[in-house]
Amino acid sequence: MIYQRLLTGLVGIPILFTAIWLGSFWFLSVLTVCGSVAVVEFQRMTLKGAHRTPRLLGIIWTISFLIVGLYSVELTQFLIMSLITVIVGMFLIGLWTIMFCDQNAIYRTWLTTSLGSTYIGFCLSHALALRNLGAGDSLGRDWILFAVILIFSSDTGAYLVGRFIGKHSFAPKLSPNKTWEGTIGGFILVIISAVSLKEFFFTGIIYWQVLLISATVGITAPTGDLFESKLKRIYGLKDTGAILPGHGGMLDRLDSTLLTIPFVYYFAFTIVH
Repeated sequence: MIYQRLLTGLVGIPILFTAIWLGSFWFLSVLTVCGSVAVVEFQRMTLKGAHRTPRLLGIIWTISFLIVGLYSVELTQFLIMSLITVIVGMFLIGLWTIMFCDQNAIYRTWLTTSLGSTYIGFCLSHALALRNLGAGDSLGRDWILFAVILIFSSDTGAYLVGRFIGKHSFAPKLSPNKTWEGTIGGFILVIISAVSLKEFFFTGIIYWQVLLISATVGITAPTGDLFESKLKRIYGLKDTGAILPGHGGMLDRLDSTLLTIPFVYYFAFTIVH
């Protein structure tokens, strides 16, 4: 398992970091693939056994959120356009379910599709909005790189510490493999990574701000993981898919990111402005 995770990382991480560095179309393309796969996995999980699912509409809705993030420079613009995207998407999905779903499946299909596309698309769109942060191209790029490294630090620290010395289960009913030792190890590694990278990325930010954002990531990353674990537990699944060897599905890989990136974006926007 650990070798599969390493191999997947060796392939995926350079692609992601290159896309972040280039920004614009390239970053949008990578997130479009990730978001589309994740929303299909979400629908497959939550609408298991449904006769028909609005898969294409769900993908288009998710991508619409990402496009909003790509072209948003100011917070107000981003939130207003995202709200419009939510309203239009829910209306179109509502029409689709009325036309194509059985009567007893209309509300379930409408609600779960709306939740999946909004959760994945809106949360992921913050990564593109964060990449656009500030007047200079390097500021947003540095912030998203910083955020991704901290999220990876949380996941890696929790996995390695939990695997080798973890003994006390953190949330046995949600995810039996998660331990207190792993959770604490991930949190500590996030703090270490943030402090170590502070001078490289942000010479103008004081240390208490770095500690605050790293502590936030250290909490939100495992929380996002637990949220997705709860969803899988509800629907009786171990993984949401098998597209990423050693990780499971795309949604399994994005679980920490989806909840964490919005917090980093709003924190960074507050500091910059």
